[in-house]
Amino acid sequence: MPPMTPLEAFALALTGATAALIAYSLQRTRSDRNRASEWPFSVLGVNPDDPLDEIKKTYRSLVKRYHPDTLPQDASPQVRRLYEERLIKLNTAYKTILSIREVEPKKPTVGEEMLAPVEEMLRLAKNAAENDARKALENAYTAAETLVKTLHNSMGLVGRSSHYYDLLTDLMINDVITVEEFEVLAEARRYTSMGNGREHATNVHNFVEKLWEVYLKIRRRYIR
Repeated sequence: MPPMTPLEAFALALTGATAALIAYSLQRTRSDRNRASEWPFSVLGVNPDDPLDEIKKTYRSLVKRYHPDTLPQDASPQVRRLYEERLIKLNTAYKTILSIREVEPKKPTVGEEMLAPVEEMLRLAKNAAENDARKALENAYTAAETLVKTLHNSMGLVGRSSHYYDLLTDLMINDVITVEEFEVLAEARRYTSMGNGREHATNVHNFVEKLWEVYLKIRRRYIR
């Protein structure tokens, strides 16, 4: 193969440089778009100068729309995971906006005696998990419901909807519980619609343990 002339070598180098420049430009554009899409106000679809009450209302609506609990029971794990990721992104965006607005989240004050019924029901659920999955699920849901109502009342949020899911959403919106804790507490309600639970004995046992861990984390945060 004959050697390239200086002009051909220059043309080849120019072509390579042009391709590299185009690739860099595309990567830069994609990166800029990703950064823009992660801007918290864009994630929620609101404007930076919108009133906080409007932003909160939008956030609440999006949380309800994308929570995995709204999916049918036979939804695929992939779809459920997409909803979970979207929920985490929404929660992160809302927390960031609160930080930008310098809003200090209100924290509940919970007495140890207020959580005693929750702990008692969870212990009953743990004891029943091996032999009576149905009873374990009933006790676990009662514990979760009592915990959610106790935290909700401690925040002074009484007077709103008494529906379990709405109370739970209020707690996450007000930064009382994390997205992960929200998901476990919502799962308590989902499990109650799975039948007697005997065919899911191992899952029930694992769930009760997971709910116990969530309870302990919340207890450590808010017991005064």
